[in-house]
Amino acid sequence: MGSPRRSSPPWPTWLLVWFAAPLALAAVASLDIEVTVPPLIGPDLPKEEVLFTVNHDPEQEPDPLTLPCRADGLPAPSYSWLKDGSPYDWHDDGDDDGDDDDDNGAGDRVEMLQGEGTLVFHDPQPEDEGVYQCIAENSVGVAHSDLITVRRSVMGSFPKAEHRIVTAAEWQPLSLPCTPPEGYPEPTLHWVLQNSDGGLRSLDSQRITVDEEGTLWFSYVTREDASGDALYACAASSATSGQKMYLVKDEEGFLEVLENPPDDDSVTVISLPTEYRMGNWVYLNVSHPEDDESTQPETSIEPVKQYLSPRQITVLEGEDVKLHCLYGGYPVPEIRWWRESRADVEDDQLEHFGKILVLKDVDREDTGSYYCQASNEAGESDAHQFTVYVEAAPEFTVEPEVVNLPEGETATLSCEAKGDPEPIITWTRNGEPMDTHETTLMFDRLSFADKTVIACNASNEHGYVYKSVYLNVLSLPPEWMTEPKDVFVLEGGSAELECEAFGSPDPEITWARRDGDEKTVVHDEDPRYEVNDHQLLINTVDDTTDGTYVCTATNKFASIEAEAEVAMRSMTRVEVSIEDERVEAGDHVTLDCRVAIDPLLKSSVTWLKDNVEIDLTDDNFHLGQRARDEKDDDDDDDDDDDDKHEIENWVLEIEEVHGHDSGVYTCRVHTDLDDVTDDLILCHLPVRRL
Repeated sequence: MGSPRRSSPPWPTWLLVWFAAPLALAAVASLDIEVTVPPLIGPDLPKEEVLFTVNHDPEQEPDPLTLPCRADGLPAPSYSWLKDGSPYDWHDDGDDDGDDDDDNGAGDRVEMLQGEGTLVFHDPQPEDEGVYQCIAENSVGVAHSDLITVRRSVMGSFPKAEHRIVTAAEWQPLSLPCTPPEGYPEPTLHWVLQNSDGGLRSLDSQRITVDEEGTLWFSYVTREDASGDALYACAASSATSGQKMYLVKDEEGFLEVLENPPDDDSVTVISLPTEYRMGNWVYLNVSHPEDDESTQPETSIEPVKQYLSPRQITVLEGEDVKLHCLYGGYPVPEIRWWRESRADVEDDQLEHFGKILVLKDVDREDTGSYYCQASNEAGESDAHQFTVYVEAAPEFTVEPEVVNLPEGETATLSCEAKGDPEPIITWTRNGEPMDTHETTLMFDRLSFADKTVIACNASNEHGYVYKSVYLNVLSLPPEWMTEPKDVFVLEGGSAELECEAFGSPDPEITWARRDGDEKTVVHDEDPRYEVNDHQLLINTVDDTTDGTYVCTATNKFASIEAEAEVAMRSMTRVEVSIEDERVEAGDHVTLDCRVAIDPLLKSSVTWLKDNVEIDLTDDNFHLGQRARDEKDDDDDDDDDDDDKHEIENWVLEIEEVHGHDSGVYTCRVHTDLDDVTDDLILCHLPVRRL
C-alpha cells in the first residue's frame, strides 16, 4: 500500500540530526530552552490478533506472551495500558478483600520492561484475554496505540460417547454429521477410518466429500464402505500454538501423526496445528440382499442434492472462498460450473473431483453469479446459483504524517481511505474524539500550545485502519544552514552574498557593512543594494561598497552572526608594441607585452599568432620577462590608479623572421577574474638584391 508524502521544509530531517548532536543540545541548554516533542508509538505492534496458550503442566515452562510498545518523545514518555476500555493495573496483585471479579491486575505474572511500555505475561492465564491499548504520554501529548486483541487459543474435546451404529442401504446416498469440539480458533474438520489397533486410514474417494460444516457425504454407499474392524471418526485440529504436527499418509492410505516432519519422500505430509482430537465414532453397516453379488445397482440413480454452499456469500478482497456443490447418485454425478456469462470456469479452480469451486485472492472482478449443475446417465439436477459479493476492509490511500513546523505556520494533516462499504473517517486529539469526519485537518497560526498527538481511524463494517502521528511546534534558536562566503569581483562588477538559518520562530535575516568597529545596516532602499530574503545583491562594487559584510539571524531565543569579505580587484590592462612593424626576412624581432595587473590576482601570459597559440618549443621563439626600466616608471606616472596595479613586461623574441612569420600577434593575459588581450600586425619585406 502506497501513500503520498506531504511536502515540508527540512525540519523533520534536521530535527532528528539535531537531537543526536550533544553539542547542539548543550547550546540549547545554555539558552534555557525546553525542547519538547509529543510521543510517537513505534510501528512494531502486532497487526493481527495475538494468541496464547495456558500451561497446565507444572513440569513445563509456560510460553510467555509479549505486547510490545515503544515510543519516542521529549521528555521521555510514561506508559499505561487500557484493557477492554478500562485502565489496566498490570502490577496489582489483587484486591485486598479477595474479590477478583473486578480486578484487572496480574501481579508478578506480568512485567513492564524498563524504559518502554512493553508488557510481558510470563504465565498467561484465561483472564488475560481482552482488547489492549498502549498509551504513551508526556507533557505535550498523549499517544494511543492501535487496539491489540488477545485471545486464548484452546480446543476442547469431543463429547464422551459410545460409537454410533449406522446402517445404510447399498447404492444409496449417506451423510455422517460431525459435532466438533468448541475451541478458538475454530477447528478444521476431516474424517478418517481408525482401525482396532489404533491405525488411521484416509478417505480418498470421488464418492466421499466433507462439507464446510464437517459432515461426511457419500454419493452412494458400497459394501466396501462397511466398517469391518474400523470406525469412522471425525478429526478436529486447531492452531493452539506456534508448533505443528504432521499427518503422514502412506501409499496404502494409512495415516500417522508425527511431531517432526518425516524424511521419507514417498509419503504424503499434511501440516497440522498442534491440537488434534477425534470423536463422533461411527460403525457403518451396509445392507444388501445376501444373494446379491452384483457390483452395480439394477438402475441408475439420478442426482440428489446433498450439500450446497449458501446462495449469497460476502467475501473480502484478498480472501479465498469455496463454493460446494455436492450431489449423491449413481454413477457419481459430474459437476459443471459456469459464470453468469455461461463461460465455464477453469479446471485449476476446482477441487475434489470438481465438487468444490475455489476462488483465490478475490477482487472486484470476482463479484457476480456462479452456477453448478450435477448430471449422470440417469438425469440432471436444476442449476444452482451462488452470488458472490466482494467487499473490502478499509485501506489507507493517504496517511497522516508527522508534522514539525515553526510557530506561525499552518499545519495540514490528511487521511483518506478506500473500502466497501466506504469507510468513515474519525479523528482523535490526545486520545479524545474530534467533532469532524473530514479527510483534512488544518491548524492555522501554530503556537506552542498546539503541540499534540493526532490519530486517524478509517472504519467500515469489515474493520478499520488506524495511524497516530504528532504535530510538533518547534522552539529552536537560530542555526546556520548556509553561511556567506568571501567574494572577489572586478571593480564595477556586481556581487551576491547568501546566508540562510533555521530556527523556530523563523529567524529574521539582516545585513550590515562593517567599517572598523562600526556596522552600517544595509537597506533595500539604498540603490546600491538589493535585499531579497536571505540574499544580498551589491549592484556595483567600488570603494564605497567593498569590504566586510555581516549577516545576522535573530529570533526570540538567540542571535548569530557570520561574516564575508567582498574584495574588489582592479581590471587588467594589456598593451603590445614593436619598434618597427615592417621588418626584413632574417631580422631578429622583439615583441613587447606590457601588463598592468592587480597584485592580488594570479595571472598567466600566452602569445598567439593568427589566434593559434605559439609553440614555444620551436627554437625560433623565446618568451621571457623584462625588468622594469625608467620608461616604465615614466609611464606609471601617467596612470591615475597605478597604486592598484603592478607592471609586468613580457617579451616574445623571434630569432629570424621568415615569410610565414607575418600575421597578427596577440598577447593574452588570463586571471581568476578576467581575460584581456591586445594584438599587432607583423609584416616582413623581402631581402633587396643589389
